[in-house]
Amino acid sequence: MTTSTMLSRMRWHRRGPIRLAEMIAKSLAAVARSIELRRQRMHLASLDDRMLRDMGLSRADVEGEYSKPMWRP
Repeated sequence: MTTSTMLSRMRWHRRGPIRLAEMIAKSLAAVARSIELRRQRMHLASLDDRMLRDMGLSRADVEGEYSKPMWRP
């Protein structure tokens, strides 16, 4: 095995764990975003009609938003 082949393999191996860490970080961020969206939708659904009217929303708007799956923005 030549030195250049060894170096190219070593570089790939060094980047491998970094790529895995990036994928894990992105996945965790997506899960955190989904959980936050769900929390916000639950809070919105808990507001009374007067508060919704103040924000320019109807109960139908809220129900449409609340019924979305937590991973959909």
